[in-house]
Amino acid sequence: MEIKQVIEELESSDIFKGWHKDAYLSYAMVVLGDEDSEEWRIGYYNPSKDRITTFIVSDSISMQEEEEVFKKEETKVRKVDTSKLSLTVEQILGHASEFVKKEYPKEMITKRIVILQNLDGFDTVWNITMISRQFNTLNIKLSPGTGEVLSHKIQSIFSFRES
Repeated sequence: MEIKQVIEELESSDIFKGWHKDAYLSYAMVVLGDEDSEEWRIGYYNPSKDRITTFIVSDSISMQEEEEVFKKEETKVRKVDTSKLSLTVEQILGHASEFVKKEYPKEMITKRIVILQNLDGFDTVWNITMISRQFNTLNIKLSPGTGEVLSHKIQSIFSFRES
């Protein structure tokens, strides 16, 4: 399901309409692997409470309890601007895959964590983390309007381990 369609379906649902509106869209995330089950997690941030409510959209819609935001205290949770989304998720993933084939041809990707968010220095961006069979993570940030790669970094999963 396309992200704009997911958000539209969520925001027109009874569960969303019955929920308070003092929050704004702060992220949309899907994890894609072998099973490719599209379970979107859509987060709405309430700045007055500094808390986030996540909705899960798949075959049905559910809402999780409001919770603390996982962030550094000084980090601001920014609003996602959906008007900047001119490419589909499939097109964005195509741009990311082409980039990986060109720049990291030996990496065999097994899982993709795809997040739409608004990050300092990037504005609204697709932030894609790919996990490879070679035990590396490849993070690519792409423009939601053009699919242009704005940033990329690869590192071994083992580098995350505490010494």
